[in-house]
Amino acid sequence: MISPPGLKLLGMLVEEHRRDRGGTPVLVPCLHEELDKDIELLAAGARRCGGALFHLNADDEWEDPPGPIVRDRWSLLQGIFSTTPDNILPSSVKIEATTEGVTVSLADESLTPEPSLVLILRAAAVIASSAYEQFDMVAIAVTVASIDAERRELLWRMLTVDPADLNISGSQTTLVPIIGTRVDPQVDYRRRPDVRYVVRWDRVIRRSAHGRLRSIETIADLGDRPLVLFLGAGASASAGIRLGNAYRDLALEPFVGRHSDSQAAGEAFFDFLHERQHFLPGETESRTAFAADLTLERVLRETFIDLGFRPRTDSPVIQELSNDCANALGFVRLGRAAIRDLARKLCGRLIIITVNFDELVETDLGVESTVLYTPEQFEASLDYLKEYAKGDVSQPVPVLKIHGSISAPNSLIATIDTTSAGLHDSVRAALNVILEGAGPSLRWVWVGCSMRDRDVNAWLGGLSADALDEWWVDPLPGQPLDEFFARQRAPRWAKTGQQLVDRLVVDSADGFLHALAEVVNRL
Repeated sequence: MISPPGLKLLGMLVEEHRRDRGGTPVLVPCLHEELDKDIELLAAGARRCGGALFHLNADDEWEDPPGPIVRDRWSLLQGIFSTTPDNILPSSVKIEATTEGVTVSLADESLTPEPSLVLILRAAAVIASSAYEQFDMVAIAVTVASIDAERRELLWRMLTVDPADLNISGSQTTLVPIIGTRVDPQVDYRRRPDVRYVVRWDRVIRRSAHGRLRSIETIADLGDRPLVLFLGAGASASAGIRLGNAYRDLALEPFVGRHSDSQAAGEAFFDFLHERQHFLPGETESRTAFAADLTLERVLRETFIDLGFRPRTDSPVIQELSNDCANALGFVRLGRAAIRDLARKLCGRLIIITVNFDELVETDLGVESTVLYTPEQFEASLDYLKEYAKGDVSQPVPVLKIHGSISAPNSLIATIDTTSAGLHDSVRAALNVILEGAGPSLRWVWVGCSMRDRDVNAWLGGLSADALDEWWVDPLPGQPLDEFFARQRAPRWAKTGQQLVDRLVVDSADGFLHALAEVVNRL
């Protein structure tokens, strides 16, 4: 039986609560994408542990937190409120303790608080009450989908006050703010204090600020060895280029029409290929698996067949992608700036490989680079790549775009073998000479990669167990990465005792690259 994520979160919170931490309180911030489904389970679990869960969105079922008022905490909240603009908090607030518990309300009784403001007032009541003294574990849960951004930030600030500033008396207390929201790693992973747990529909993702820093320091400790950054779609997302699945669904429409569900569209495409007899080897085993693993590149193969001798720019999806890539060049996000820093600092060691079509990396890189995106270019560059991998600092930084470049539409997926969906011989040769020049255990970081590219995975399957020293950077690791690891890495890594979690940095591409550049600059 597969445990629901809410139950897993509860177990992790109990473990955090029971951990010996020398009698000090601890804050465990959580984000939950399906909080409404798990709220009763989490409330029952908190009670079972001698704690309490206060659900700020509970309208008719809301119970005021217990008194008396803790004046130190109320003073702290007043300090926070005193710097809050009037459009967020339209009046000063007052607090009182009754036989029913502690309540906080607007001092101006002529004002009726909006629903989003009620959540802030309830949160203040819990914080200023005696709940932290009466319960060993206090969870405050709130769904923020309908709350404007400024009030969300105020709630986060209130619910994540450092426990050392809360003047909690008694035994060690575990404070668990649980924010119900759709996770945006670009925003949520930059929050302080760090989010500890992220709950998705199928899993709980555990984050560790210390573990993240330790992993990045290990990656940065190169000596004179090269570093490969393999950039997937996630590495370009912050510049406004959508993930590959969005463009894939757009590319599917001419073949199967518009579907509200991506899986259904993928399965319809399976049926379309059956009618056309255009399957590639290994694609007919499972209709469901085919749809789940379907990539943009696979759909583009059929798109370009349909176009025949017409320009590839006649395709609506290529037009859309070209526009997005052009617009993205106007943005220099954290990750793009960090790659420029790394290219300067790691001269003769940094190798960039990508399946992305955009030109974010090579445009204004700031150092001399050689960009490869056609089979002919790869074939002509084998000696150069080998010497660079050996540490020749006189050579320009290589940027290998193994699925082509949007600047040359005819190069798109031209590097994919059209009969087996494997990499073109010249691309495989280029990757192999990099391995040959670098020697065993080449440090290789998959940044924002879905690990669903059949051509790349086929090449990986032929490598020895010690060929790569691999790491993965993924803000929301999911089933595709799990399946790749179980299929291609777990059997080989079993003897070392390493698991995926040991080589996984849970962060956005921008966050990781920025942190990596900072560490490299300190070395």
